Amino acid sequence: MTTNAPGSQITFGGFAEELLGNTTVEYTDVIQTNLQSGTAFAYWTVAMSQFTLGATISGSGLTTIVDSGTSLIALPPNALIAVFQALIDLPAASACEATTSYFVCPRSTNLDAFPVLKVRFPSSFSPGNDT
Repeated sequence: MTTNAPGSQITFGGFAEELLGNTTVEYTDVIQTNLQSGTAFAYWTVAMSQFTLGATISGSGLTTIVDSGTSLIALPPNALIAVFQALIDLPAASACEATTSYFVCPRSTNLDAFPVLKVRFPSSFSPGNDT
């Protein structure tokens, strides 16, 4: 791996200062999940303050699981319906398959023709400013 390769990375438990440049590092708290056996810290569950696909689809009150081992995005039913409605009529999505629970496109799909996906997380604190 080279240090000047393009792309993104996610790091749990720290960060590489040499990759920051002028970027500010902020953290978000891992939150407890309600399980049948009680409340626990299960998975890397965090609050999501905004989910945007072109236009804002959902605001506060969402939670998500941050997992570097998957490219899946799980959403509550109302947000999922809004995402599908935003995507299904796009000409670029004509070869994509949509069901009530997933939206899959072939590898040849022109992803640049889709709206920009943004996920925003609330900041709990910044290093050096954690009071």
